[in-house]
Amino acid sequence: MLGARRELLSGLYAITSHFEAAVSHIRVREEKDEVARLFYVVGMGALQSSAFEVALRYLSLAARLAGQTSTRPPASQANNNDVPWWTLWLALARCRAALASDELQETLDALAKNARDPVEYSDYCQMRAGQLEQLGRLPDATNLLCGMLKRLDFPESLCSMPKPEQWAAAQDKARKRILKVTPSSRKAIMALALLPECTDEMELVRQRALLSIMPPAYGACMPLNCAVGAELIARVIEHGMSAYGCSAFGWCASILAKFGQLKRAYAFADLCEMASSKYPASAERGSSLTLCYGLVQWRKRNHAEFAQQCERMTRVNLDVGNMVYAGYSTLHMTWSRFLAAKSLSHFVSAMKPWLTFTASAENQFVSAYINTVVQAAKTLLRRTNDPYTLDAPDGS
Repeated sequence: MLGARRELLSGLYAITSHFEAAVSHIRVREEKDEVARLFYVVGMGALQSSAFEVALRYLSLAARLAGQTSTRPPASQANNNDVPWWTLWLALARCRAALASDELQETLDALAKNARDPVEYSDYCQMRAGQLEQLGRLPDATNLLCGMLKRLDFPESLCSMPKPEQWAAAQDKARKRILKVTPSSRKAIMALALLPECTDEMELVRQRALLSIMPPAYGACMPLNCAVGAELIARVIEHGMSAYGCSAFGWCASILAKFGQLKRAYAFADLCEMASSKYPASAERGSSLTLCYGLVQWRKRNHAEFAQQCERMTRVNLDVGNMVYAGYSTLHMTWSRFLAAKSLSHFVSAMKPWLTFTASAENQFVSAYINTVVQAAKTLLRRTNDPYTLDAPDGS
């Protein structure tokens, strides 16, 4: 099936290249609409294949020919060119996020201004939160996504971060719930791989929304991370499997490990890895594997092996455009490489390309983390003038 899809896209690329060269000469409205639809189909196909530059080029052309600006047409207006505004602009945002484009903020502003229902607002919030995470603004990302959950009618306890004095009680409540809703034996846990596929579209929207708040809450408010994780795994078990279920298993493993339930955690990590193989082209495959290795399975590996695994996970995430989890797997890799390095000089040299990568991806959060660890190595090597001030993150 993948081969047939690639062949179809290749044929469409050959056709669209001719239209692309003649765009400025297409003047009749009906012809513009037809070509816009063709560019839209090809661009969406390229996006699904993680060919972000190609996707951005064709989707931008589709928007131009269809006359679609940052102002969304009224709902009552007929969409004669069959290029849906919201889907197109959301796809443009995903491309620009993956490519760290300067136009991303403008695209996000257009989505925020034009969202018409809780589902569309959820799409916008998840894109904006990903941007905030890369800037290291985890509490801001978490609060934004809490508001998203409220619009999707989740319980109030999941729609705000508890106050610091409430953390212990909230954490204990989440612990009791996740132990209640998850099987205790390895056999029963692995049997979850046989769950039927979830076909309820609104339920999938809700599961994706819950998943989106897990990474920033992990850094900003662990009790909320655990509470949302318990809700997520309960919903997957109740409603059935999907690509989102793979990441749910990974987060469940992480939370169980945090609560000292290591045997159960290892079983869920194995389940996560096995289940994710069913969705090889999904962004959730990269995130789920990052979770099961980065937060659980590291306990079973030496630092050198774990660093190599994290590097592979970074590349998997990049291949599917999952920039948030690419950053997290790079973060895990950095610390493991530091601990496993044969020499500190070798570690500093090996991290130069990763500093360049995180800077080009505008992931300030991970870039600052890498630079901190590199600075520690430089200080030990006496290569820095001031051990209390970070050097510029330029890999020097």
